[in-house]
Amino acid sequence: ASDVYKRQGINLTLIHGVQDTCVSIKQAHYYCDNTKGKVNKIILHEADHFSMLPHDGHWRLEEWQQIKEIIRQNIGALDSA
Repeated sequence: ASDVYKRQGINLTLIHGVQDTCVSIKQAHYYCDNTKGKVNKIILHEADHFSMLPHDGHWRLEEWQQIKEIIRQNIGALDSA
């Protein structure tokens, strides 16, 4: 985990796909476990490194819709804070 997150306790949302072969799910768990801030860890079991964001036709609409909803919810939470 970044030293900034460890020292300052910055809240974050981490979204990771279990099928990701570029970044191990273990690394995502480690990152979340070693931060001081509040962590909203979202694990997508069918997602890989490239399937969550639209690019080059190698993505899944369902996962992109889920990401957009998470973003909407987080922005909405800012309005009520």
